[in-house]
Amino acid sequence: MTTRIVVIICSFFYGLMVSAPAQGKILNPVEVNECVYSYWEQRVKSGLIDAKAATETAKAALYPSITGNVAGQEDLLAQPSTGVNTGANIDLTQQIVNFSQWANIHAKKISEKAAQLDLEDQLLTLMRAATKSYFDYLQGESRLKLLQKRVSRLVKAVDLAKELSRLRLNDSSAIFLAQADKVQLDISIANLQTDTVALLTSLQAAIGFSTGSLELDDSYTPQANGDLSYWTKKIDELPAIEVLKVRAEAAGATATSTRDQIIPSLSFSTYFGQVPASEGINPGGGSALVLLNLSVPIFDQGIRSIQTQQAESQKSVNEALVSSKREQLLAEIKNLLNQWQANENILNLAKDQLDNAQRGYSDVFTLFTFGKASFVAVKNSEASLVEAEIQLETVRKKIAEEKTILELLGGYFRGRHQSVAKNLKCPR
Repeated sequence: MTTRIVVIICSFFYGLMVSAPAQGKILNPVEVNECVYSYWEQRVKSGLIDAKAATETAKAALYPSITGNVAGQEDLLAQPSTGVNTGANIDLTQQIVNFSQWANIHAKKISEKAAQLDLEDQLLTLMRAATKSYFDYLQGESRLKLLQKRVSRLVKAVDLAKELSRLRLNDSSAIFLAQADKVQLDISIANLQTDTVALLTSLQAAIGFSTGSLELDDSYTPQANGDLSYWTKKIDELPAIEVLKVRAEAAGATATSTRDQIIPSLSFSTYFGQVPASEGINPGGGSALVLLNLSVPIFDQGIRSIQTQQAESQKSVNEALVSSKREQLLAEIKNLLNQWQANENILNLAKDQLDNAQRGYSDVFTLFTFGKASFVAVKNSEASLVEAEIQLETVRKKIAEEKTILELLGGYFRGRHQSVAKNLKCPR
């Protein structure tokens, strides 16, 4: 049966009064992460925007260049004054062959791809943080419900203790013990409620949701691959590794672009204009020229050599980082797989533990009903029961969290974010 945990965001928490809360939105962990993607994609893409601008700037260097000039001159010593003579011209220049610029454009395009992968890696980090907040919140809500359930059992025990005391089947100390325990539980519940509100606030911030009610559905079953050999092959597809590979490629392309500056470049330019009218210079004459320009660098090795070395060094650094990042992420995935397997084993034990604790509590409470067991025995048995309940719920949600993170790392969200905002209608 689907279990839904409903939380109403308290208006006093923000210091605001909300007269009509918005309709609650049901979100499972996959939908939460899709909302994180759609909310943050436009907010953390400044690096990608800059990279695209750099690509366009590099392309612009090959576009035709048109320059207009207007000139005026006057001979101040001439007698009588000849006045101001004016002239105008238009220059059009177009690159024909420029290996360095072509290589630079290629390098910028690769850098743009790196920026896109870096954006994906940032979004993946945000989604992982949201996943943790999601399951931390569910853990808190689950614990809260179990503690409230414990209060109900305690109230039942207090009522029975009072009746047994009236019938002189038990002393009145049981009543005071139970009441003291209830006060302690009420304090724990109040603290836990504060913590869960803080966790929900963190989750809201991750998806840009600030007012109304939010409903979380914890019935989703993640589809994660538990085979280590799969992850060994899949690891290089993670954006954190891909971005380093592409950065190394971009640095290599930058080094090529710098080296290609020693290759001659070819361009042509045209000149249309009228020269200023003056003595001896074809008064009022015009001209139209077509020039073919061959630019041959002769010596400029200082700066170019340094820039090439820097780019090649950056390439080597990123290639080295690929290996270390791969080892780091593979170790992290191995840890997740081991935790998942360990928690699956613990889950079976936790089920047995809860079954035994329920039977034990039932037997002790029956004996307490007939005055054959002390309240301390009931209290200890009930504590074991609630501990078993919390253990089972904790393990279940840990397994779901680990599988959801593995699903994220497996690239589940790649290629899906285009339709997120349209189809899911994330709450805002």
